Amino acid sequence: MKILAVESSSKIRSVALCEGVTGEVQAFHVLASIESVSERGGRFASLIDEVLSQASVNRSEVEEIAVGVGPGSAAGIRSTLALARGWEVARGIPLTGISSVWAVAAQSQTEGIEGDTMVVLRGPLGKVYHADFQISPSSIVERLPLALDDISNLPDRLSSGCRVVGPDLAPLLAQISHSDGEACHEYKTSKISPMAVAVARLAWDRVAGAIVPAEPLNLVTPQFVKAPPPREIPGL
Repeated sequence: MKILAVESSSKIRSVALCEGVTGEVQAFHVLASIESVSERGGRFASLIDEVLSQASVNRSEVEEIAVGVGPGSAAGIRSTLALARGWEVARGIPLTGISSVWAVAAQSQTEGIEGDTMVVLRGPLGKVYHADFQISPSSIVERLPLALDDISNLPDRLSSGCRVVGPDLAPLLAQISHSDGEACHEYKTSKISPMAVAVARLAWDRVAGAIVPAEPLNLVTPQFVKAPPPREIPGL
């Protein structure tokens, strides 16, 4: 199965074409991948064309699309979902949403990180998203699900020996400190962004039977709300 994956929730936007093979031995191959620093308006169509060209694969050969659905950049995620939703409708192939938090965990595993790991992502109004994972070379287990919390509470959530990973750690950790005054850079940290290859691998893991939660694509199903009738405003 050829999977086209797009991740746009962080400052690094990436596209990958991967192939999962079923049979007695499961296999996963990266056919081509490309990444680019975020640009206003995005350039996903050209990135996709580049990836397909690198892999010498036609658009008609893509069998599934996987999209990182955040949390993260709302503008990037919306534009990616619009493109992916259009492809899904035009080609009639599956579209799978993958949590960008899980994508960070999967990318951490690829980069050799093991053990207790907290994924931290920037949230709205001084808050942070975080989720805890136990990572080994062969598995990723979610210990605590995604939560939104005040950034000042983050040190209390960290267990001894836990590694903190995410795409924007430096500015986040600079805002907080231990209650005893120690700087947060004492924590083991790794700057890791969610990448399209990780999104594709998680989508393939779901096909192969692994426990990876699929995310509902709510953003592609708008809820229309009727405006209330006009009313008189006293004094006007």
